[in-house]
Amino acid sequence: MIRKLTDEEVLDMSDFYYKIWYETYHPFCSPHFFDYQTAEMAYFALENGLETGEIFFGKFLGDELVGFISIIENRKEVPDYTWEIHTLYVSSSYQSQGIGTALFQYVRELFLNLKIEKCFLFVVEGNTAKEFYKKMGGVQLSSRRISSRIPEFEAIMGFDFTTK
Repeated sequence: MIRKLTDEEVLDMSDFYYKIWYETYHPFCSPHFFDYQTAEMAYFALENGLETGEIFFGKFLGDELVGFISIIENRKEVPDYTWEIHTLYVSSSYQSQGIGTALFQYVRELFLNLKIEKCFLFVVEGNTAKEFYKKMGGVQLSSRRISSRIPEFEAIMGFDFTTK
């Protein structure tokens, strides 16, 4: 089952979020990438997301949260794209089982029902999720350095849901 998460559920998943985030990026990012990321910072990131209008949806198997996706209105970072998929994470124990696809398709259908035709997301170069996003119809719009403090770059992927 996929459903919108309550604010309390979002804040309660900070350890889950940090664990998945670390597992995702640790294999290919520089040590400096992790300098400012802690479990406590994950809580504050989720709290800030809620305060700025981020909407979270969770995928459950029984009572267990196994993945989540969040969306937020474009903060003027990518012209012509009105919404951003801000996060999409699946627990490592449940990857390659269609959960990420189900979460992505859930948001895609939500956008189409709301007459939202385009969205974008950022994906760190080297992340295998980039290939997943291409399979979901994403095209790379551009690339940029994440921060002057770290060497990693991120791709900006765009999705046009009016095309198949």
